[in-house]
Amino acid sequence: MIASALPIELSTERLRLVRPRTVDGPALGEALLEAMPTLEPWFQWARPLARWGTPEDLAIRARVLEHRNEEGLDRSWLMWEGDRVLGEVTLRLEGFDFDVLGFHVWLRPSVAGRGLAREASDAALDAASTVAQWVEAECGFANYRSRALLRRLGFERFGSTRDHERYVIHVAERSPAGR
Repeated sequence: MIASALPIELSTERLRLVRPRTVDGPALGEALLEAMPTLEPWFQWARPLARWGTPEDLAIRARVLEHRNEEGLDRSWLMWEGDRVLGEVTLRLEGFDFDVLGFHVWLRPSVAGRGLAREASDAALDAASTVAQWVEAECGFANYRSRALLRRLGFERFGSTRDHERYVIHVAERSPAGR
């Protein structure tokens, strides 16, 4: 199973979830610029960008995501509401176990609290259930919002490392949209 078996586009009641393209760079860069202070503590890729990233550097993330999607390593979707990127949800191959996908999601702070991360994540997990058995996520101990989202989505705590808690969900047995 490779991530490229997942759909290129998903839709929900309020969002279009679309595979990133290089041309999405400016819209993604704008979303990242707003979200960077909340992303830096939790995402390794955000740390260098937060220190020296210009809007143009942030826009390059769209090209990186497009490339990773084409290679079949990830399936990322940008969350679009109209012509504005609100965040990103990604399913990533984890190590050599092709029956497990890693789960990552972020949202710009100005739209937090509207249930959009949950809505986009439900759509991504529904898609994951067609190609994988398990999805796992890591969450920093102090990242209370992410932990709450994972639990609402049906993830269960599976252990911890020095810095993170690990959560898993058996998506093959998950009912559509987490219901």
